[in-house]
Amino acid sequence: MNIVAIIAAFNEGDVIYHVIGDLIKNGLKVYFIDNCSTDNTVSEAGKWLGKGLIKIERFPDDSGYSEINKSKYVWKEILKRKEEIAQELNADWYIHTDADEFRESPFPGTTLSEGIKIIDAIGFNAINFQVLNFRPIDNSFFSGKDVRDYLRGFEEGEWFDEHQVKAWKNTGVRVNLSESGGHKCDFPNRKVCPLNFILRHYPIRSQIQGEIKLYTERFPRFTKEERNNG
Repeated sequence: MNIVAIIAAFNEGDVIYHVIGDLIKNGLKVYFIDNCSTDNTVSEAGKWLGKGLIKIERFPDDSGYSEINKSKYVWKEILKRKEEIAQELNADWYIHTDADEFRESPFPGTTLSEGIKIIDAIGFNAINFQVLNFRPIDNSFFSGKDVRDYLRGFEEGEWFDEHQVKAWKNTGVRVNLSESGGHKCDFPNRKVCPLNFILRHYPIRSQIQGEIKLYTERFPRFTKEERNNG
């Protein structure tokens, strides 16, 4: 079974190597979209080219999207690009995932790909994930290390992360990610597995990294239109 994870990132160079590597070790292939990163994200991701990483796409240049994407974070257009990629690659299953997440099968002793195969075999074509947010309690993590070794405590995701239907079987039709802000892949005859898979989320790794990510690299890049739409 050919399963592809589609990741989009901006300045996640401190964790991206291990995120991509974990997906590959779990039996998936990865398609990577870089949204004009200014750090070492591309070079770190590039270490996996030819080893399970299919491609590094420079967004928006390689896809013909609006130039505004170079200076602003237009989430809806990134999601639409992910929808297109899923149609172009023609894999069996896809996962819409982010550069600060690790995903796991809920079945003990199985890889992520093996867990998806089980779900596929019993007739489901979509998977929801339970979010576990891992928080830093000190500044011990530093770039290039596996963040899972440093951030051990977690709390369940907030109410707005309850819907995380982000893995789906290729049924031959284009899924819709953008209308839900990427929280749900919508397509006809969707059958979501009642057993959640696991999503380990590491958005903030230290105080300095968090301050830069939120106040320098994220908030100023959000478009006013998308913020107004929630």
